[in-house]
Amino acid sequence: MIARIATSRSIDPKSRRGAAALVCAMTAAVVFLAIAGVAVRSSLRARQERKLEKDLLQLEFLCDAGVLRAEEQLAKSPEYAGETWLDCDSPHGTGHWKVSITIGSDSTSTADESPRNLTVTAEISDRTNSPTSIQRSRNVSLTRS
Repeated sequence: MIARIATSRSIDPKSRRGAAALVCAMTAAVVFLAIAGVAVRSSLRARQERKLEKDLLQLEFLCDAGVLRAEEQLAKSPEYAGETWLDCDSPHGTGHWKVSITIGSDSTSTADESPRNLTVTAEISDRTNSPTSIQRSRNVSLTRS
């Protein structure tokens, strides 16, 4: 007995339609998963950018607060030379905050009229996302009154 080899002519048209439907369904699933993957990646990237913007804004606020603190301390005591004002964990639970205040004098002027150079450095370290540490500095020249 001779074995009969199935050719494309002997395949039932219904099974051809089923195979075509399966290929279409698989293609649609692949396209859907690709679109979903891009949407998730975009969402995560936007979330990370918002966190970075929030921390950069927080650094600006910390620098402003450091300048105000230095002005207040100088008004109380003209010998104030600076300090590490904040050195604590973030109240939001993501990172470590540090605000350093340094005060120097301009060496080109006489002692009575020399402006004081104030440098406030704010840093957020140990962040959970990249970059893991960010820092901003503010330099202010204060005149003595």
